[in-house]
Amino acid sequence: MSITSIRHFTLMLFLGGLICDVCTARNAANIADVGDAVADVARGPVDSYQAGFERSRFLAAAGVDTELDAEEFKANPKANKPWVRVFDSWTKLRAFDRNGNGTIDWFEADAYRKAVRTAVLGQFDKDKNNRLNQQERDEANKLLASGRTPKLTAPKARTAQSNLPESNLPQAILPKANLPARSETQKRGIVVNQRNTWDKNGDGKFSDEERKIYYQEMKERNAKRREDYVKKHDTDGDGQLSRDEQQDAYKQQRAESQARYDKWKQDNPEAWAQQQKRQQEYKLRQQEQIRKYDANGDGKLTGDEWQGVREEQMEAWKKRDPDGYARHQKRQQDYIDRHDQDGDGKLSADERKVAQKAQYDKWKAKNPAAAKRHEEQRKQWEQRRKDGGGANGGQGGGAYKIAPFQGGGGGASGSSLR
Repeated sequence: MSITSIRHFTLMLFLGGLICDVCTARNAANIADVGDAVADVARGPVDSYQAGFERSRFLAAAGVDTELDAEEFKANPKANKPWVRVFDSWTKLRAFDRNGNGTIDWFEADAYRKAVRTAVLGQFDKDKNNRLNQQERDEANKLLASGRTPKLTAPKARTAQSNLPESNLPQAILPKANLPARSETQKRGIVVNQRNTWDKNGDGKFSDEERKIYYQEMKERNAKRREDYVKKHDTDGDGQLSRDEQQDAYKQQRAESQARYDKWKQDNPEAWAQQQKRQQEYKLRQQEQIRKYDANGDGKLTGDEWQGVREEQMEAWKKRDPDGYARHQKRQQDYIDRHDQDGDGKLSADERKVAQKAQYDKWKAKNPAAAKRHEEQRKQWEQRRKDGGGANGGQGGGAYKIAPFQGGGGGASGSSLR
């Protein structure tokens, strides 16, 4: 082989290797682009922000003391369902340590997540509808997947702006220097709110005795609330609210609620404008739905006309959140498979009633005390209807009396008003 041939052969090898390198780099870039488009790191922690799921992940990462420290933060990305994402950093998170104890509790973590969401929407939400469309989401995901976020606004130390004594203010609005030290009980576990703890022995769970104390305190609190309500509006002092007194109380509550709303509107003009915009968009969507699906032309949607709206909404959900839509469809199908007695692939009215009764019976077996209260309240409600008092005692002339508390759940459903 001549020297010239050898030179040509060497040059061809060099050019071939160079072309391969270029192609490999281009393919890698294309794969990275596809990966960025598929990896939706914003969903959950940013948009849409799913606080419940994030709280569960955070508490799992923080451990029994419910406080996340630097070592737990560093180790968390290896977890099966980590709270720490690729764009999180301990330095950014520490800026939200309101009480300066060197660790992060859920309220501080929640404030951090919301700040990230606000910053991301501020940079990428071009149409200002408070959510990301697909193009905006893709751009946001590229930034987040690179381990960066827009500049965050850390919380400022607030001063007490209330006329309440400072000791009665929620922890979130106390001045930073005056934040109370966390008790060991609060660190370990069940804090139902920021002022009341029922986990007396600090083991992070309710014992039977602690649960009884909790229920008893909630009973007394709700009974006191009802008693104060009746005393406030009982103008003739007979210990109960007549129909006129109920109506006056309702009007007073409406007036107080309207006054609070007017003050909020005055103090928050931008938020109010955004609310008005959303309401207008909702009305326009309603009008468009009526225009498309009002078959009989009566200006409203009734009966089967709603089916088109439901199908449109499901299709929009499918495009917006395919994973969530798929989970919903699977749950629906599993429910049908369990209760479809005739095997026609759908639930008839009778099959649906049987399914609902089975669910109720299962709940009643697990919660016998709550089921008993539910039955008692249902009987009272039916009796009020028979007596002409209305379903809530407010429209039919029935009286609203102070009655012995018969609930145990601590909520409105546990009350006994007659």
